[in-house]
Amino acid sequence: MCGIVGVFDTKKRTTLEHLRSMTDSISHRGPDDSGEYVDGSGRLLFGHQRLSIIDLSSSGHQPMSVGRFTITYNGEIYNFKEIKEELKQSGINFKGGSDTEVLLQAWQKWGEASVKKLRGMFAFAIWDAKEEKLFLYRDRMGVKPLYYYLCDGLFIFASEIKAILHHPRVKRELDQDALALFLELGYIPAPHSIFRHIRKLRPAHFLTVDSLLRVEERAYWDINSVASGVGESEEAVLQNLQKLLVESCNLRMIADVPVGVFLSGGIDSSLVTALLKQGGHDNVSTFTIGFTDHTYDESSYARKIATYLGTRHHELICTPEEAKDIIPQLSHIYDEPFADDSAIPTYLLAKFARKEVTAALSADGGDEVFGGYERYNTTNRLYQKFGRSPLPSALGKLLPASVGGKWRLAADLLSAKNNLPGTYAVLRRYFRDTDIDRLILGASSRRATDLYRELDIRGKEREIIERLERIDSLSYLPDDVLVKVDRATMAVGLEGREPLLDHKLIEYVNGIPYHIKHKIPGQKYLLRQLLYKMLPPELVDRPKKGFGVPLGDWLRSDLKNYLDKYLDPALVRQGGVLSADFVAKEKEKFLSGKSSFNRVWNLVVFQMWYEAWM
Repeated sequence: MCGIVGVFDTKKRTTLEHLRSMTDSISHRGPDDSGEYVDGSGRLLFGHQRLSIIDLSSSGHQPMSVGRFTITYNGEIYNFKEIKEELKQSGINFKGGSDTEVLLQAWQKWGEASVKKLRGMFAFAIWDAKEEKLFLYRDRMGVKPLYYYLCDGLFIFASEIKAILHHPRVKRELDQDALALFLELGYIPAPHSIFRHIRKLRPAHFLTVDSLLRVEERAYWDINSVASGVGESEEAVLQNLQKLLVESCNLRMIADVPVGVFLSGGIDSSLVTALLKQGGHDNVSTFTIGFTDHTYDESSYARKIATYLGTRHHELICTPEEAKDIIPQLSHIYDEPFADDSAIPTYLLAKFARKEVTAALSADGGDEVFGGYERYNTTNRLYQKFGRSPLPSALGKLLPASVGGKWRLAADLLSAKNNLPGTYAVLRRYFRDTDIDRLILGASSRRATDLYRELDIRGKEREIIERLERIDSLSYLPDDVLVKVDRATMAVGLEGREPLLDHKLIEYVNGIPYHIKHKIPGQKYLLRQLLYKMLPPELVDRPKKGFGVPLGDWLRSDLKNYLDKYLDPALVRQGGVLSADFVAKEKEKFLSGKSSFNRVWNLVVFQMWYEAWM
């Protein structure tokens, strides 16, 4: 796992010192080695920070060149040994044992078609010196990040935004549409970033950049892809699914360094741990974090499962003070406003695990891939209810803005009548469209409803829950969940691996008949059936809990100083981005118990970010 940086400068004004400054800014992603490459033309520069996982020798040093091609690469190709053997049979010799060399040799032999062979997580750039063309790829599910900047004859890419911002010619301009989406959702969905000229490369997409900096983006895989030969009976599905899951977990244990597992005690992480045990890994290291506040502490569940499976269990119980100490670091870890409060325990868990291992399996994606969110059932129910209402949708817009609570929710749902993406946006957003219009001083035209509608286009013929899974898999999963895990783990030099997001597994799941996959909607029925075979029912059947901290309580007590500082009317007016009057009213509503903490937390996070980066 690594951090990558690259600059394509048509004006040849980017120096080696500029490149090193950019690369050094993400040294946490790769503390073991660093490297740089400058093309003979002087226009193309690559930088690299290496976290050594496979082939710890210098033969895995990057950037790496073979013939006319040079690569800087972040990720893991789990099937690299099979690809390497295929290349050897065609007469290609290898200098070392890294997956980087395999990827580069595969590109030299098969070109763009080589990407279809890759099974793993990756973000990489390949420079073709002969054609003077740059290729950038991001993995199918968006496990690894890739940002790029294009303005005034300068193209830059990097694993994290901070590296781009270290270039002296980069303009820091706020993207109003990205801000609106953040305030609604608590994260910024691709292709937006909080900066106007910086974009996210979307999952399963690639960019080509030619010598005139003409950029073209295309998809190379579709999340609706379906594998052939899916079993028609539930028994056959469970057998095939278990085989694929064991294979996916085993692949992610391949490393030349210690690998562990994040174990929360929930369905997904318990299943991954049990499958590893079944796959022959008898000495698995598991890691969990708990809190002295028992309302948010799940460590006892993880402890029971670890004991039953016989893992080498590591447990850290944190005080509220330890969690609160992370908050000032969030703007620098995430580079963008990021309001998912589970980022706090995720960072603490990663830091704890890094003392023992260099890579850790994380069971993210189970809810999106297997339909584990209760909100899917809620959305389905309300969509059906309001879709059948005899009242016209326009009636919902006539309710005064001052009306709140259930009446406001009902009016918004009526306005979204017969519009599934709109209904889902109403239930997911923190601020309404009219709130955003009054809150942001500049103009913004992008809303969560628009985003969800675009993501839903190809899924209209599918069942409602499948359509909601698709929306989350293309937005919430890569732009919130996976961002959270990537930044938290890489901030401490730990590699996170995601066995439930293997694309072969997802293609298989896409083909499972709906009545089998969602036999009990919102309960991850198939994963539960597999887990029942490996754990006693009392360790499987328990209420689903989020991975969070009591942030609302903290903001009303000893973290109230964050509200006082960052939502101060004078500070808000000085920034010139948000309405000070609106912000003051939000703070008052929260402190009086009339609104949830999410709205003021989104505002605090933005203000913290603005102070740090603008």
